[in-house]
Amino acid sequence: MSLRRFIFMLVAVFAVGSSLGLAAEKQDLSFWMKNTGAKLKTVTKKKKDTAVAGVKGAPEKASDDLYWKDGKPEVKEEEIDALEAAVEHVNKGETALAVKALEGFVSKYPKSPLKPDAEDGLKMLKAEKK
Repeated sequence: MSLRRFIFMLVAVFAVGSSLGLAAEKQDLSFWMKNTGAKLKTVTKKKKDTAVAGVKGAPEKASDDLYWKDGKPEVKEEEIDALEAAVEHVNKGETALAVKALEGFVSKYPKSPLKPDAEDGLKMLKAEKK
């Protein structure tokens, strides 16, 4: 009975520890960079990409008609460029420039759908500085 209890406690401690580790990782700056980089790739600049696929005789569907879970956000090219520049500064280790770029982004684009991402990165960079 004590061996079973010991194994159960060991499994419970491992499960709690790993879940805490995952929660801590989500608040990490590298997680923010990966998440923001992926988001910027999905909210791409307006390009006309073409794809060839379909059924013979089926009507063609324009790329703008594709389904987006929460609706495709309207993001201007300059907003994407500004946030990409800030992420690039973080990748290069230029923390001061990244902070300036993110602060500039937040003040210049207060209604941008990317503003929460910029604020999160800014918060993490300032916390890392301390």
